[in-house]
Amino acid sequence: MRPVLCAVVSLLPLVASAEPQLSVDGERALQTLLRARVFAAAKQREADETSDSVKAIRVLFREVDADSAFKKLLREGTLEGQLYALCGLFYTDHAYFLKAVERYRHRADTVMLLHGHVSTRVTASTVVESQSSTVVRLSDPSQSIVQWLKSEGKGVWWPDIIGGGFPSSFKDPQQWQRQ
Repeated sequence: MRPVLCAVVSLLPLVASAEPQLSVDGERALQTLLRARVFAAAKQREADETSDSVKAIRVLFREVDADSAFKKLLREGTLEGQLYALCGLFYTDHAYFLKAVERYRHRADTVMLLHGHVSTRVTASTVVESQSSTVVRLSDPSQSIVQWLKSEGKGVWWPDIIGGGFPSSFKDPQQWQRQ
């Protein structure tokens, strides 16, 4: 019994660090996010431009092994890439997300945030957990921003990661736009 247990335990690191099985487009998307130097909101300008990083996270969301890709991104990505990973994990493994996000709630190091046509340096903790009075606070990953807006009686909202605003806008860009 003991040799079997030792064999299983010795395999655990291999399972935890297994490479995600991604399509060619998925692998390109992961490489883009691993090197991200800007955390960009879903829309960049009035012209509806979308950043390469936002396009990349949307590709990863469609991958069968998205969860493994987001976990690799959390382990190996730049800080900006790790923030995108948290957005993915909000949906692929919410319990894991809730534990992982705690490490980022009080981070004082800064990231470049591109929101609309404004680019500014902010603390990572601000992207993770905004203190805005209009910040989105989805009840769980199944709630949309539109549903939240209706339940809160709000017409204006601000995204962050912990409340689901950024994750939702990346995963399903159509559902959060004004209808």
